[in-house]
Amino acid sequence: MNNNGSMITSDLWIRAVINTLEKGPVEAAWQKGGEDMTAGGHRVIWGYFYASPDDVNWGSRNNPDLFVKIWFDAGGRIDVNYFHVSVPDIEVYSDYFADDNKPRHDTATLERRYIRQYYENGEADTDDNYEDGISARKQRFRIFRDQ
Repeated sequence: MNNNGSMITSDLWIRAVINTLEKGPVEAAWQKGGEDMTAGGHRVIWGYFYASPDDVNWGSRNNPDLFVKIWFDAGGRIDVNYFHVSVPDIEVYSDYFADDNKPRHDTATLERRYIRQYYENGEADTDDNYEDGISARKQRFRIFRDQ
């Protein structure tokens, strides 16, 4: 781990790097939105990353580029969920220091909008979801039309 990114807890680190047209890769700023414990004993922390106005003229704390929801399951699993809501590709990282795994690293894009990096029972892995940009309503119409 380097000095960039944010320590979310004493043993969980996250980071995002926005690949801008103007300046190339810029470190995204973290803004914590909230934190709570559910009735089921699960802990949730949420927030977002944004481009700093010091780096690009469209950067602003009020212009999120990547939403983050971190779920600490009562059973021990940790999910770091990234939701891409911008145009540039965004490199996403996480590391859970309580295990021996290397930091997770993936790229969120216009097509790969959702990335889940998770840690459970000493293992780490990634899930993702691709989007074609067609709304569910238009998808249903196209399926109906093509039948």
